[in-house]
Amino acid sequence: MLRLRAGTNHRGKVFHPVAYNNLLDSGFPDRRKWIAYTKFVDRLRTWPTPYIGVTNRNMGYREHSSSGPGTKMNKLSSWRLLPRHFWMATVKTMDIKLRLFLIVSAAFICTSARGQGPGGPPSRIHTANKAEQLDLVRASRRPPGKNEVEITNTNGATQIEANGLPDHKAGRFPNKGNPHHITEQDYDIEIPGNPVPAAQITRLHSEPGQAPPRPLAFGVTLDGVIIQPDTAEFWQGDRNLNWNYEALGGAVKLGLDTNYAHVQPTGMYHYHGIPTGLMHRLGFEKGQHSPMIGWAADGFPIYALFGFSEPKNAQSAPVELKSSYALKQGDRPGRRDGPGGKYDGAFVQDYEFVPGSGDLDECNGRFCVTPEFPDGTYAYFMTSQWPVIPRAFKGTPVELIKHGPPQGPPAGGKGFPPPPFGKGPPPRR
Repeated sequence: MLRLRAGTNHRGKVFHPVAYNNLLDSGFPDRRKWIAYTKFVDRLRTWPTPYIGVTNRNMGYREHSSSGPGTKMNKLSSWRLLPRHFWMATVKTMDIKLRLFLIVSAAFICTSARGQGPGGPPSRIHTANKAEQLDLVRASRRPPGKNEVEITNTNGATQIEANGLPDHKAGRFPNKGNPHHITEQDYDIEIPGNPVPAAQITRLHSEPGQAPPRPLAFGVTLDGVIIQPDTAEFWQGDRNLNWNYEALGGAVKLGLDTNYAHVQPTGMYHYHGIPTGLMHRLGFEKGQHSPMIGWAADGFPIYALFGFSEPKNAQSAPVELKSSYALKQGDRPGRRDGPGGKYDGAFVQDYEFVPGSGDLDECNGRFCVTPEFPDGTYAYFMTSQWPVIPRAFKGTPVELIKHGPPQGPPAGGKGFPPPPFGKGPPPRR
């Protein structure tokens, strides 16, 4: 007895001559699709070349071709070559969702190209112009592996080999603001072991309308995690206008966890603010001088929040240090030149340096003594106010993630030695 399986995709040999040759329009859903398909192909066969490829699939193993009805063909059957105006007929019969998808894709390609940096991917397009409260993801999960870091000081350079996994719990990644997984990295970083101040500072950001500098990571922590305050998010996706969204401004949701960190597409976990989990591991206590938490890319040490009230007196009481940056007054330019709205911290360019208004200089640092440098050094301090992470280098920075020639102005001035052996922060293994 012959059994016909209506509605299935694949047919046996016996089914083809019966269903397709004798039943005509029997009402099977795929039979009706097949008839409409063959009529469409018949119209296309009357069109001349030149050719564009299209393949017929899914309608069983039968192909409407010169070899006759009912001929068994491979699913990926012969390519029909179609003329240019095939696309006009196709778009008219295309599903409306597919048409919308193609229109949106074409618009994205055209508009995002303007925001593409030199050698970099296109920026996402944003229109937000108001700072919002951060919605941090609780750091409650262990990283996907053990933290590994080795720090050595040889031949006048500090060598850091690390896998980039934090030595503390992290947030849930992916999350609604960040779609990436934390993965191990392979860092082999070399920074100056005897850093010197440069003739002029190197900034991580520039003013609106000026081309943004090439991205540089600011530093690396003692647990081998990168410190990188800048973002790749720009208003209208336009790097040339250079209204760069501040990671801690909240206007663009970046999925930061309570360590003020998140994950790049490469799987790199990195800090955009004060690394609270690491500071707890290092024994940070409010009212005490901050432990050293890492090195900047120019080789100078990084601390957080608390330093001695008298920069050159280690016996003075520790106090929380204040930055010398403040929000600009008034409104941002609007229309074509900027996002408009008040300067409220949504963008890096909302802030300006006000000399003498705080304890720290334009690089968010100062010359001082610290527990690790009793003879004095230049030191950076993370602060509770903007910029939180310094946004300029006192010395000459090197690339931390990709090896390359040193960036920034030429060096000059007297250098500072590394911490005496055995008195610096111990390597975290």
